[in-house]
Amino acid sequence: MLVEVSSDAFKSYGKTREKIKFHSGLNAVVGGRRGANSIGKSTFLMILDFVFGGENYTVESVNDIKEVGPHLIKFAFKDQEGKYFYYSRSTEDPKKVNVCDDKYEVDHTIKLTQFQDELLKIYGITIPNVTFRGMVGNFIRVHPLAPSRLIEYPLQAAGGQKQSQQIDNFEKLFDSYRETNALKKIYEDLKNRSRTLQSASKYDYVRPAKNKTVYKRNKDRIDYLQKQIETLKVENEKGLLDLKVEQDDSTRELIQDINRHRDIKSNILVQIAAVKRNQGIKTKVKKQDYESLKLFFPDLNTEYLDEVENFHLKLSKILDREIKEALNELRDQLGLVDQTIQTLENKVKKVNSEPSVDMLLVEKISRCDSEIQSLQKTNDLYDEKKQINGEKKESKQRWDKAVEKELNITQQDINNEMRKLNTEVCGSDKVYAPVLNIKDGSHYTFNTSADTGTGSEYKGLILFDIACLKLSELPLLVHGSLLFTNIEMDRVENIIRLYSKLKKQVFISIDRTEELDERTQNIIKQHQVLKLDRGENELFGRTWSTKEEKED
Repeated sequence: MLVEVSSDAFKSYGKTREKIKFHSGLNAVVGGRRGANSIGKSTFLMILDFVFGGENYTVESVNDIKEVGPHLIKFAFKDQEGKYFYYSRSTEDPKKVNVCDDKYEVDHTIKLTQFQDELLKIYGITIPNVTFRGMVGNFIRVHPLAPSRLIEYPLQAAGGQKQSQQIDNFEKLFDSYRETNALKKIYEDLKNRSRTLQSASKYDYVRPAKNKTVYKRNKDRIDYLQKQIETLKVENEKGLLDLKVEQDDSTRELIQDINRHRDIKSNILVQIAAVKRNQGIKTKVKKQDYESLKLFFPDLNTEYLDEVENFHLKLSKILDREIKEALNELRDQLGLVDQTIQTLENKVKKVNSEPSVDMLLVEKISRCDSEIQSLQKTNDLYDEKKQINGEKKESKQRWDKAVEKELNITQQDINNEMRKLNTEVCGSDKVYAPVLNIKDGSHYTFNTSADTGTGSEYKGLILFDIACLKLSELPLLVHGSLLFTNIEMDRVENIIRLYSKLKKQVFISIDRTEELDERTQNIIKQHQVLKLDRGENELFGRTWSTKEEKED
């Protein structure tokens, strides 16, 4: 429970207020005599909402924050085991909460959502799939909506919230959600599958068949294409032998060509060998050989022989160059012949490795098969969509029945409790009690009685809140003084007595207490946690005219 709230911004007669202490049951913020306005009663309840993880204070109380300046709110909770938890939260950075020690020295900072999760643990709330704000948000009624909207939709935590979401939060509050959640999850999964299928079809060439007529037409087309494939396969098998003969003839011609070029290669190799034998053959006659010849031919002209020898040497060089050129040419021819032989051998391999099918027939079969696959997928998607929609419809019916069953039990309990409370408040069981009627998981009504007066409507709302507090794990209520304004005084007194009997914390603001009977005044004095009045005893120690029409 909440044990204390403080701020340096809270003033009384020029001094900082002491910590405001709270207790179990009723906690009353009391205004001055004659209902003085603009003293901070509603503002303080808004600050309590801020303490409980709400965000309305920094939105709806901008004038206060502007006048006072940014300020830090310090507060502490106590769990069921008696352990204390200290926090602070600034209006400058409301999305963060400071975790503190008992002197409010900051240890570390957490996100607002983390703080809200911690509140669930502090209050010992074990309901699955529930958030703290989802539980308490619409039971903190500081600035109520217009009576017609408020009475018609008492489960509404925020403007624009759908009735289905309101009922969903109501289910969670009473833990009936535990029983129906499994069925809801099945339905939501099927709905997501249906949505995914529909979304995917928008970006895919293949979409579900539109209707049964298209589905039947697709099936007939598939049957026709399958018959076409069978016919094409038969035609292909008939042409296999002819193709084999063509392959054998082609191979034979290629081998003959290869053998012819191998003969050419052999001739070139012989020529190269002959040229190489003549390459580099040189004979030079030495001078001592001339001298030997002169023994037999004394008149031999050796100078002439030198000239002849020089001529032969020149001729040998020319011949050697021509041999090299011839050798290079023969080698080029050899390379071309080798290349031709390799090409022909590759052709033989290719011919022998080609599949024994007619490629034209293969293409026809492939096109038919591709169309079959597309049409079949279209029909499969139609079947899947039909199945999902059928299962979704059935699961929605099962879920609705389960929700109806659980909610009927819950609303019966609530209505029974409100009748008891109404009798206690009105002093008679002859007065119509408010009635909650949840028609299904998407619609509900809340009727206060045949009396549509504002006082009767607000009385019905208060009774509804008290019934929820008593019958659920709801940890607290916050009721602003505007709720009591138009209610008959004797009934206000009885409501105050109801508050005082509750064990869970109830926070109210109230004024004109002098108009209540003595017994009720004593109850309020006993449960008073904060007294505000004009003359430096406003919440912030002063008032400002811009607030007069906005705050009670």
